[in-house]
Amino acid sequence: MADTTILTSIHGKRFGLDRPGNAIVDRGDAVGPTILSSTAYTNVAASTALTASSTETLFSTSYSIPANTLVPGQLIKISYWGIVTASNASDTFASVLRIGGVAGTALYTHTATDATNNDIFLGEYTLVIRTIGASGTVVGWGWGKNIPAVEATTTVRTDVLASTTIDTTVAQVIGVTGQFSSTSASNSARLDMLAVEMA
Repeated sequence: MADTTILTSIHGKRFGLDRPGNAIVDRGDAVGPTILSSTAYTNVAASTALTASSTETLFSTSYSIPANTLVPGQLIKISYWGIVTASNASDTFASVLRIGGVAGTALYTHTATDATNNDIFLGEYTLVIRTIGASGTVVGWGWGKNIPAVEATTTVRTDVLASTTIDTTVAQVIGVTGQFSSTSASNSARLDMLAVEMA
């Protein structure tokens, strides 16, 4: 996973930086050096409201993993939640967690449903980078609130990502999208929380 030639030994502990700049530690077990867990991103405010949008649109709160920084075995943990703040008649709302932006890989897709005020969408996803490069690979699994609904009414659905191509030589945007079934100005949603951890 990491380049052991740059590890430094201090007080019996071996730690340092790998080539992409990730903090690593070697605990002296058979596993070898591992990347230290760190919070790569948390938003300090809710996203800009997504209003009157009938096309899949990325919420303004997102995180971009820099190009050429991912390494084999790297763990990426994503947590998020958002809310439909206003809704029009029987218009539906759908949301998708993606890596690679709107055109990238869909990780978790919330089933489109007749949106009502205060419907919540949320989920968590864990990814593991298997290989890197222009044809790198990633696997993962996660869970989420299957259908956006008011708080305390949750139907959970799990999801598995089989080995999928990911180009680690370019930046990879982690974000959540939203889409209403009409462009009514009465439709509005926002992403309240997005957290990305790297290990």
